[in-house]
Amino acid sequence: MPSAPDDLPALAAELTLAITRLRARLRVESDTWGGPVTFSQLLVLARIVEEGPMTASELAAVEHLRRQSVSTSIAGLLAAGLVASAPDPADGRKTLVRATDAGVAHVASISERREAWLAQALTALDARQRRTLHEAAALIEQLSASA
Repeated sequence: MPSAPDDLPALAAELTLAITRLRARLRVESDTWGGPVTFSQLLVLARIVEEGPMTASELAAVEHLRRQSVSTSIAGLLAAGLVASAPDPADGRKTLVRATDAGVAHVASISERREAWLAQALTALDARQRRTLHEAAALIEQLSASA
């Protein structure tokens, strides 16, 4: 049974459970296990594809991960040929990581599979429910960016 909107701890628990279940289903639908990367590596790769070359520290900050975890993910992505690294032209002490063409194609393929499944699943909802989800998506994005 859904909680009252003013019961913030219960609402937080409901959102956590719903987002976790949707994330798990999207992982299954995109068949990430059959690919060359882990889910954590995919998150890092997708961020690099979305935002362009970044340092490991920048990636850790925007993904809310430990730098060591990001460095481990980057090492796997380098080994798979999905990213490349080079010195930062503005500060040679830093290393920038960028997606290779193969990395961009990998993210696009997974995104297409996920979005195709979700678009099909959305057909089971009426127009009002889809509008509600549209509004909720913006709010969830806002929450994910909050401090």
